[in-house]
Amino acid sequence: MPLNVQKVKWGHLVQAGSTLRGGKAAGTGEGRGNLADEVFAAWVLGPAARVPKRSTRAGLQAVLFDLDGVLVDTAEFHYRAWQRLAEELGVPFDRQMNHAFRGVGRMDCLEKLLRDHSDCFVIEEMQMLAERKNAYYLEQVKTLVPEHLEAGARGLAMGLRALSGGGARLALVSASKNARLVLKLLRIEDWFDAIIDGSDVTRGKPHPQCFLLAAERLRVRPEACVVVEDADAGLMAARAAGMACVGVGNGVGACDLHVLAVGELTIEQLEAVAERQLSAAR
Repeated sequence: MPLNVQKVKWGHLVQAGSTLRGGKAAGTGEGRGNLADEVFAAWVLGPAARVPKRSTRAGLQAVLFDLDGVLVDTAEFHYRAWQRLAEELGVPFDRQMNHAFRGVGRMDCLEKLLRDHSDCFVIEEMQMLAERKNAYYLEQVKTLVPEHLEAGARGLAMGLRALSGGGARLALVSASKNARLVLKLLRIEDWFDAIIDGSDVTRGKPHPQCFLLAAERLRVRPEACVVVEDADAGLMAARAAGMACVGVGNGVGACDLHVLAVGELTIEQLEAVAERQLSAAR
């Protein structure tokens, strides 16, 4: 018996097994396997198929990666862009100040840059300054190629996907609104079951909203997730979300495990970190 399912498509009701003429569903007849069925099948095999079932994997269920400074070294791009804007505005800025900008949203960084002078600007002017900085950053980002991906990152991601019980799920969680562009340039968009960037949240790191949203979209429990971050703001957000966290690089704060680069990280280490967090949550 053919399916008799209705799906709203562009504001129209499309019934499986019906024929589409002039954008409307018409009566059935010889049209089994026709355009209406193709529309329905495309939906079933498309967005609906990509909604993950709730993970039942024991232990580590998901790894949530930051982007800048973890999978690719674009931190220098941000520093140069903020430095250029600071010089134009005549305000002080150095690498020590830039360290506090890591993992923080663009508008919050701008307020840190302007400090007491931020009250001198109306919101529209602040937005224009933030866009100017972003333009300086994008000039450099467009030079990225797949070879800029951090060594060892690909092997780690593929290994996590190959784990027993259907593999661990992967998410990209970044404060940057340019995250999807960077993933495209690196050609790694298909690694991730969920991508959360600065456009998806209303509160940036160190608030846990971004990581909790990632867990929700992956349909995993927060305590079964491990966050991989290079910024103190991200590590604080991970802990606030009830997740274990791995700190990458020099100068990171409190974390469950510290490595100098993502290529040093092993699946066994991630599973051990997750197990400790799960045990503490029991």
